[in-house]
Amino acid sequence: MIRTHRALLAALLMAFLVRLAWISLYPQVPLRGDDRTYVALAQSLAAGQGYLDQGNKDAHYMPGWPLVMAVPFALGLGFTAIRVLLCLLSTAVCLEAYLLGQLLVSRRAGLVAAWFGALFPPLIWYSGVLLAETVSAAVFGLWAVLAVSYAQRGGGWGRVALVGLTTGLLVLFRAEMLPFAPLPFLARALVAGWKPQLPRAALATALCLVVLSPWVVFNLHRFGEPMLLTTAGGIGLWSVSKQPLYTAEETYATYRALKIPGKPKATADRFAAVARENIKRDPGGYLRARLVDLPHFWLGSQTEPVHGAELTISEARQRKAWGVLAWKALGYGAQALYAAGALAGLVLFARRRDRLLPWLIVGAKVAAHAPFIQTTRYGLHVAPLLLCYAGAALLWSYDRLRGAAPDGVTSAPAPAAGSTP
Repeated sequence: MIRTHRALLAALLMAFLVRLAWISLYPQVPLRGDDRTYVALAQSLAAGQGYLDQGNKDAHYMPGWPLVMAVPFALGLGFTAIRVLLCLLSTAVCLEAYLLGQLLVSRRAGLVAAWFGALFPPLIWYSGVLLAETVSAAVFGLWAVLAVSYAQRGGGWGRVALVGLTTGLLVLFRAEMLPFAPLPFLARALVAGWKPQLPRAALATALCLVVLSPWVVFNLHRFGEPMLLTTAGGIGLWSVSKQPLYTAEETYATYRALKIPGKPKATADRFAAVARENIKRDPGGYLRARLVDLPHFWLGSQTEPVHGAELTISEARQRKAWGVLAWKALGYGAQALYAAGALAGLVLFARRRDRLLPWLIVGAKVAAHAPFIQTTRYGLHVAPLLLCYAGAALLWSYDRLRGAAPDGVTSAPAPAAGSTP
């Protein structure tokens, strides 16, 4: 046990130091895209001006990350404190991967997952940009540990309430994770029977909505209409189904032309209407685009946050930008190992009905993005779980190579239906 704790502490220390080195040594570049908007919202909140993006009311982004960033800004600590906070949160993802590995497979698998996360390039790279991916992954990891523990062992109404409230906290950072609310109880129902789990699922979902209620009331006050989540879905649906494909400049011009200032819901509805027309004109093309884009959740170079590596592979080859190609190779290689390992781990260690929850989580996350844009960074939102199974698959391979019995493959049978809820 002492050796395990030392190995875990070593992994967490390595994770934190590598991330600190990354933000210290890598040049900081001007904010761009979503991180610029998150910062604008946070600075507006810190200044007491409300939830405004450069003076404009909007609901395109959930408020969790801007609210967190507003605290260092209000205290006068600035960007340095926020980046150190991101390093700590990214390190917490490694700890959560360990805890999930311990719950779902074995302590050794958890250690491998923690080390994998500590040295996983995309997690390191994203800890240096002010996007919501790192904090979302950390909050998801907290929720996942509670959810997996409940799905395996059950618990009283207090634990049910804790899971529901934590789900609400998670949704404040990522709107598409709202369907996670009943998943631990559906998974538990397959083990302990449906009757005791249905009211528990209803309570957890209700408490999740209670956490979201201030956001709904706030939007009702600002816009005169309730909005439970975010208006980003309509924009996403429109932007991936437009015909013909526009250049970036044409896309932004169309965005500005369709946007109704101060009316985010009407803006989203307008974008969605354009999308529906495009889909009606070419439903086969839309379906093909969605199927082709779906693997992006799993595989990509993940070099978007790396300054200077934004070029595509073909552009880098044409310009003979060997440094960019090296970054791409590192990103693709790490992401391929992450994705293949996670899927292999799910197959190896989540085949029994009492291990169904991980499949439900991954399935719900992929399905939430299926009609819209897919990017590889979305796979980082559930990083603690995927790291857990990638680590377990690597350990399984190592044990097989040396002829030892792999951890976690043979374990006690699932409890019979009707046992302790």
